[in-house]
Amino acid sequence: MFVLESKLYGSSQQFAIIDEMIRTAGFVRNKCLRLWMNVPGTGQYDLSAYCKVLAKEFEWAGKLNSQARQASAEDENTLKSNVSVKISPSNWRDA
Repeated sequence: MFVLESKLYGSSQQFAIIDEMIRTAGFVRNKCLRLWMNVPGTGQYDLSAYCKVLAKEFEWAGKLNSQARQASAEDENTLKSNVSVKISPSNWRDA
């Protein structure tokens, strides 16, 4: 994992806006994950379309720009590709 650290200088109002956008991105990510868990066969296109629905449904989610919403949905697509491992009898090991 690559970690980049820096020091930010700003007003408390600017930091509050950043915190709000981080929470909003987490909300979008969690809603996309819930959609993927509840609806079998959900793909990347479905998650991208759902981001647009969330922006219309929740005013504060619409404040997050579309690129950030799409990135949150893509994080879920990466997560599900790492989580969904198919196990077949040929992969089983003898105990």
